[in-house]
Amino acid sequence: MRLRDAIDSARRQGACGEGAPNWPSLGLRKIDAALGPIPPGTVGLLGAATGCGKSSIMLWAAMNNPSAGIISLEDGPLVLGTRALSLASGVDARRMLTGLDADEQQRVGHAERRLGELEFPQLEVCVGADVTGVERAVDKLAGSGCRTIWVDYLQKVRPGENSPDDRRTAINVLWAGLQRAAIKHDVVIVGISQLGRNAQEGEPSLHSFKESGDLENECRFALLAYTSVDSPTVVLTVAKGLFGGTGVQEVFEREQGSLRPVW
Repeated sequence: MRLRDAIDSARRQGACGEGAPNWPSLGLRKIDAALGPIPPGTVGLLGAATGCGKSSIMLWAAMNNPSAGIISLEDGPLVLGTRALSLASGVDARRMLTGLDADEQQRVGHAERRLGELEFPQLEVCVGADVTGVERAVDKLAGSGCRTIWVDYLQKVRPGENSPDDRRTAINVLWAGLQRAAIKHDVVIVGISQLGRNAQEGEPSLHSFKESGDLENECRFALLAYTSVDSPTVVLTVAKGLFGGTGVQEVFEREQGSLRPVW
C-alpha cells in the first residue's frame, strides 16, 4: 500500500471533510467531546482498581451509545440486567435482591420499559472464553451493527491451548487479537483492565496497569478510573488520547449502590 492509498482510505471514511466524520464514540459526554470521533480500527483501554466501578462505567457508557456492544467475561445476564436496571432507575441494586417498595417498583418498571425499547447495547456473555472465543464474539457483535465494543475484562480471558505460560505475554497475544478484530470490522474496541496494587490508593498513571509496559504503549487511548477512601465520587480521566484530550475528566457520584455522572 502506498501512502496515497492510506490517504484515500482516510478520506473515504470521512476524514478531512466539511463536518465531523461519523465515527464511533464511547457514550461518555465529556470524554467524547475531548477525544472527538474515534477512528474505526482503534483499540483503547479503561483501567480501574478493584471495586472502583469499572463495569458500571462501561454499562453506563454502553447504554448511552447508539451502537455499543459488550463482551462480558465475568458477569452473566442476571448481574448485567440487574446492574443495568439499577443504573437506569437509580434504585440500589442490592434492594432489587431484597424487595422493592411501590416507588422503587415504579422507577424500575419505567427503566425496564425504556431499556427494552433500545436495540443497543448488544451483549455477548463469554465467561471462560479464550482469545479465539473473544474474537468470535467481536465478529458477532460487529455483524449485529455494533461500532463500539467493550471487553470486560482482559484478565478474565482464558489462555488458549497454545498460549504462552507467561501471563503478560498472554495478554499481549489477546491484545494483538483485538487489534486484528478492530481493523477487520472497522470498529472501536475498549478493553477493560485491572490496575496493579500500587493503584489502590490515589490517582493512577499509565504505569498502573496490571500488565504494565505493553498495554499502555499499544493502546491508542486510555481512560483511568479512581476514587479515594470513603469518597462519594469516582473520577474517570483521559490518560492518553489519539489526538489529544489528555487530562479531561468525567466524574461519577456513588449513589445508592449505583453511579451517576456529575455534569
